[in-house]
This record gives sequence, structure tokens and C-alpha cells, in this order.
Amino acid sequence: MLVNLVLLMGLGQPQTFGPSVVGRAPSDGTVQQAAVMSNRMGAGNPSAGGGFKLEGDGSEPPAELRVVFPAEAASRERYVALAPPGLDWQKPVGEAVFARGEEAILAVPAGSYRVFCSAVGYEPAYGKQVQAEAGKRTSFSCEPQPLVAVVCGKLLAEDTGQPIPGGTVEVASVGTRAPFLSPLGLAHVQRTFRGTSDREGKFCVLGKPAFAAPLRAWAPGFAVTVVPKVVFDKQGQPLPPLVLSREAVVELHLSGVEELFGGLPIWVFLREEGEKDRVVLRELLQELPSELHHVPAGTFEVLVGKDPSPKGARVLGHVAVDAGELVTLRLSWAEARLAGKAQGELGPGSCQVEFVGMQDIANVPLQPAGEGEARFSLVWEQPGRLLAIASCKSGEREWARALGEVEVKTGRTSQELAFTLEKGSFSLLLGEGCASGSCRVKAASPGLVPSKDFSYCAGPAQADGRFTCPVPMAQAVVVAQGPGGAWAGPQLVADGAALAWEAGREVQVVVTDQRGEPVERAWVSAFPLPETWLLLAGGRTDEQGSLTLSLPRRDVLLLVAPRGRELGSSSAVCPASRFRCEFVLPPPATLVVRGGLQGWPRIPLLELEGLLLPANPHAFPVASLGEDMLVRRLPSGSRLRLVELAEDGKRKPLTRPLVLAPGERRTVSLPSRGQV
Repeated sequence: MLVNLVLLMGLGQPQTFGPSVVGRAPSDGTVQQAAVMSNRMGAGNPSAGGGFKLEGDGSEPPAELRVVFPAEAASRERYVALAPPGLDWQKPVGEAVFARGEEAILAVPAGSYRVFCSAVGYEPAYGKQVQAEAGKRTSFSCEPQPLVAVVCGKLLAEDTGQPIPGGTVEVASVGTRAPFLSPLGLAHVQRTFRGTSDREGKFCVLGKPAFAAPLRAWAPGFAVTVVPKVVFDKQGQPLPPLVLSREAVVELHLSGVEELFGGLPIWVFLREEGEKDRVVLRELLQELPSELHHVPAGTFEVLVGKDPSPKGARVLGHVAVDAGELVTLRLSWAEARLAGKAQGELGPGSCQVEFVGMQDIANVPLQPAGEGEARFSLVWEQPGRLLAIASCKSGEREWARALGEVEVKTGRTSQELAFTLEKGSFSLLLGEGCASGSCRVKAASPGLVPSKDFSYCAGPAQADGRFTCPVPMAQAVVVAQGPGGAWAGPQLVADGAALAWEAGREVQVVVTDQRGEPVERAWVSAFPLPETWLLLAGGRTDEQGSLTLSLPRRDVLLLVAPRGRELGSSSAVCPASRFRCEFVLPPPATLVVRGGLQGWPRIPLLELEGLLLPANPHAFPVASLGEDMLVRRLPSGSRLRLVELAEDGKRKPLTRPLVLAPGERRTVSLPSRGQV
């Protein structure tokens, strides 16, 4: 593909094209041929802005625009594009690349245009307007400013320490900001802000004085390396050596491109997890399937869009690769409209439907639509199976009930859903200690994690010391907090049973990073031992990284999940005798699970020190790697494994017990079903 060749050309090595043709771009490749059509026919399309007719069908003759460059700039490769006012530069009415010494003339329909002009080694100029008259030649002066600042450095191979000749270094931010050029214009402009390493691995890249930008470097067989920030100056102070590791290759498959994006070409981006501005790879694809080269080791979001900027692109998946690895990535997408009704006794208060998927949760309000009926509607953009849960809240009371499962298929679909809420209640006698209504109670159907039979309710006890849940449960796992720090449960109790109380304690939780700095807004969750998924208490740390929780006088498992992704989660047992528990958050650990996960709803359950926890976006985000799975921000130093629940509620291990080191990314392959 020519566009790939163009993108690999180095600074000071502009492409040389054939004889000069008025208003014609070079025609030795797909992108250039498209530019010819854009230059000759783009303005003849009413949708291109102007409603012009093509020459030869009785319309007026075209206008010619001659762009005059300074003598030195005219000796370089140049690019000119015309866009009507109000339209962007991704779809210019006319554009062309002109070889060294070639006269820059564009033939376009008469009209008013904005002009973009650039030359290799010069800062582009754009935005000025020119009026082109039918049948006449109009001259326009373009005076781009020469780039006199540079950054210089050297490329070295990580495995051998030897210089890397023929490597490419470019300003990573070029093409990601306005004016967002067409692929042809972007390829030309990138050649200005790009350099090629010589036999000794040395390179220099042009820029503006005091220009600060990230650099991106790669070479054949080597991965992309990003320098977050360099400053250009006239002296060209040398950078520390840029060390390149061996590349990974990703074979990318994506079906339904015509339906989703209107067809090819499309832009594909690899962006570092949690780093919105750290795009390590940006490539224009003319065909699918296609291979992405120069991929560094790591975990990345995969974005796909029609524009060269990742801002408007859509996240379709994730990829995790090691250096030198070849990975096949099959992306899938969905735009499913889920609408329907819920019938039954919802009760007073505010109600919604929660759709719980592998990677996300959507909360949709229930809108009253008549006696005993409410409606809902949303668009879900991830294929897979979902669990629909109705949840309601009235004052301090809340309750939830599983409605059923929904399957979202790939592509654009629409489903009309109908759910029925069952009637029933669960009542618990708490005794005289809660007669004043000062006890707080949580109750859930047994089963450890939300499922098709899931029911949940929480709130204060009534004045007579009784707690009543409006959803049906013959028995429930119950935990209650009473006055004076007293605790009861969690216990599996039958309808109408009582709980035994015990004295509680206040525990100060302190969270810092490895430098000893307090970690603010980290979410701390306390879970009881032996196992249950019910949360005893939780909250966020303050500016000092501190939080005080009221807990039972028993061993509890504390789980700390930081707000940002630069730190990993941490977990530890806080003994019954302790009133202060400290955490130092390590770098995040990641688990890549090869082979896919079967069973409903394809959400792995994390067994952490014997306690089952559902993976969730707050603690352990789960992402799809096509046929594989990615679990992020795992706690290091703790014993964990992935399991699934069988129909009878028993655990089926998916991995052996693991202990991850801080910052480690471990890849495991699933064994045959039922084997460990």
C-alpha cells in the first residue's frame, strides 16, 4: 500500500513524481488517485459544498488557482488543498502534492475557498481565503515559515545495544489537531516533522523554536517507542538514546465495516490503557484483515474511526501483547436498541433497570406508563449477554430483583423486551435492640454473586425491630449494624429468623503509594470472612489518604481500589485485634486469559484469598481481547484465581492459584473444561 510507503519516508527525502499536470495529483497509488478524483470531481458533488456541475455537461469552465511559494520552498515537495468555508480539510474540493520545482496549479470550479499550503521543511500555512473565477487563473502567494529548530538523538536496539539505521522518528502530535488533513495532506505534512536514522543510528527532526511535543520512533522489526515530551531549539541539544524493543504484530479482523463506518479506509489507533493522550500507534487501513506492525509490548485500547484524530474514534476492544508476539485480534461491535416494559408492583420510589455486562453497567430509569407498568429504552454498544436487574430506592430503603437475561448480537439490532416483577417479601425479626429503628440491614439471596435468581434489599429496620424486604426470598444472607457499633451477621437465615449481635470496632485505614504520598479518593471495601460477596462497609479516602470504617470484631478482608490506573489494587486481611490497617499501593498487575471464557454471562469471578468477588469496573476492570480476556488492576502479593460457578453453585476453577508481582502482566491459557 502506497500510504504505508509514504508514511515511512524520511525528512529531506520527498517523493519525486512524474511530469507536471495542471490540477493533478501524482497518480501512482491508491491515495494519490483518490486525490486526483477529489481535485477534478470533488466540487462537482453537491454534498461537497457548492452544487457545481462537471465540466463538459454545459457548466461553466473551471477556474485555475496558481499557488506561488518562495524560491527556496518551491525547490521542495509541496502540498496545496482547497476547502469551501465551513467544511473541514478531510474532504477538500481540490488537493495535490507537487514535486520539486513543479508549478503548483489546481483546477477547480469557481468559488470562494480557504487555502492550505505547506512545503517540506516549513511550517504549514492555512486559513486565508481566495476567490477563483471561472475560466481564469488566479495567483495566490503562500509564505510558510521555515523550521529552524531541531531535536537530535540516536536509536539503539534493546537486545543488542547496536545502532539502528533506517529508523523513523516523528512528532507524535502532528495530524491529531486542527486542521485534520486528508490522508494525502497528512502524509505530506508528516514528512516535514519526521527524520530517518543514518548508519550510526543518528537522526534529527525539525520543529519550531520552543516547540514542545512528544516524539514517536520505530524501525523495521522494532516497536514504537514514545518520548512524552521534547523541546526544540536552534542548537539541537542531543536527547538520551532512544532504545527500541522488538515489535509485536497484531493481525486485525473486523466485520461489518460498511455498516459501521460506511466502508474503508478506516483509521486504527492503539492507546495506552487509562491514558487518553498516549496513542502509541495510528494507522490508516485500506483493507481488512490487516497487520499492525511496530506494536510495543503492553495493554492497549483499540479505537477505530474515519478520521485521523482518535477523539472521534470508537473503542471496539483491547489488545495485550508481549515483545515479538504475533496476536490475532477479532473485533466485534454492536448498536443494540433495548426497549420494553416492566410489569408488576414496583412500589413507591425511584426505579431503574440495570443492565450488567462483561465490561460495563448501564442504568436506565423506569418511566411510569400506566397502572402497574413502566417503560425503558437504551442503546447498548457491546455484544454479549447481559443481566437485567430492576432496582428501586425510596428514602433510605432500596431493593433489587433480577428480571432476566438479554443477548446482544453483533451489528445493529433492536429488541423489544418485557419483564415481570414478582411479588413477595422477606421479613426478619431483629429484636428489642433495633426497636427504635436505628439498625441498618442488608439482605441478599444466597449465591455469592448477582445471578438470574438475584434479590437484594437494604435499609433501616422498622420501629418494632422488624426488617421487611419487598422482594421474595425464602432465605437470605443478612448483615446488620446496630447502635453502639454492634454487628450481626453475615448469616444465612430463614424468613422470620433473628440475628445474634456482637460488639464492633472503628478501624482507621491509611492508603499511600510507594513514595509514601497519601492516595486520595481510593475506594476501600470491607468483606467478611468466611466468604460472602456482601459488603460490610466502604468509602473513599480523604486528602490524607485516610478513612475510618465501623467493622465487626472479626477478621475482615479489606480491598483498596485506587481512582487512577497508575496504581494497582491491594487487599489484605485486617485482623480482629487491629484498629489501624495500612496499605501501600503497588504498580498495577494484569492478567491476560487466553482461550475465552464460556458460560453466563462471560464475567469471570475472582477468588481472592478464598473470597469470591465479581469483577467490576471499580476494582478489577475486565476487557475483551476478542477471543481472550483481560483483567486489570489486580492486587499483587495476594493469592487469587479465576473461577466460574456451575448450575449448582459450585466453583469450577479456570486458573491455578496465582500470586502476581507488582506491575506484572501474566498470561495464562485456559485448560480443557473441568481441568486445572
